[in-house]
Amino acid sequence: EETCKACTDVCEDTTGRFHVGNVLRDCLWLSLRPHMQERHCKPDQEAFLTCPETCNACDLPPSFTPVPSPSPLEATFCDDDKFGSFYVHDLDKLEKCVWLAARPDRIDSLCAENSGSDARNICPETCGVCKDECTDSSNKFTIEGKIRDCLWL
Repeated sequence: EETCKACTDVCEDTTGRFHVGNVLRDCLWLSLRPHMQERHCKPDQEAFLTCPETCNACDLPPSFTPVPSPSPLEATFCDDDKFGSFYVHDLDKLEKCVWLAARPDRIDSLCAENSGSDARNICPETCGVCKDECTDSSNKFTIEGKIRDCLWL
């Protein structure tokens, strides 16, 4: 429901548009393209101010200067790092939080404090280190003829 906007928090994308090259795009376009967020969700980019929810910009102080984060249990927002990766020892590779969320049988071992994977810090919501009041539903929907769920978004 968080992904699909069935519930809201104080952070919302605007209805404005931003430039990608010579083309004007909106926040929905950016939210459906995580690979583009890394490039466009930086403080010096138009999308950063136009799409604060998509860019996770609401968690940053107004000056955009780095500050120590509160512990996940004290955090106002509980979100996994969309761009962060953690090490999976048995696969000998880095994975993202969406990979872990799709494999609930691996959460306990990879999120353990002594796992050495750093998943607990990169994916606090998936690991259950913190909670927010808004969650995705398990409902399915169709996009371009394919059945999808909120995890796909």
